[in-house]
Amino acid sequence: MTANQVGKDKYRWDLSGAALKPGAQNVTFVSKGKTALHLLGAFRVTGKQSDAAILKALSSNGKPPKFVDPSSFTTSAVIDGGKSQTLQFALKSPGTWVLFCPISDRDGGKPHFKEGLLKQITVK
Repeated sequence: MTANQVGKDKYRWDLSGAALKPGAQNVTFVSKGKTALHLLGAFRVTGKQSDAAILKALSSNGKPPKFVDPSSFTTSAVIDGGKSQTLQFALKSPGTWVLFCPISDRDGGKPHFKEGLLKQITVK
């Protein structure tokens, strides 16, 4: 799983290797770019949700919407740009999961999920 910087304040998740599955698994998390700082977060959602609905949920300060499974949240350690880390990452159950990075650049700005580090995946 790679967090790539694709322009100024623009990022994307690039996934490769075996499909993610329920349970704990080793995941190599790579943070590309010289100054980027990232954290991999994930949570499970129910039903079909648009990226706009998920962005709205991540941007709110209240309780998560009903489509978010609050018991499913999991995160990695923070990783600096140009580094990689293999970690045990647990996705508790099958379904649709959202991968995101809630961190902003060191000089401020939007959280990275608003700059492209938001991806829905299916865990089978």
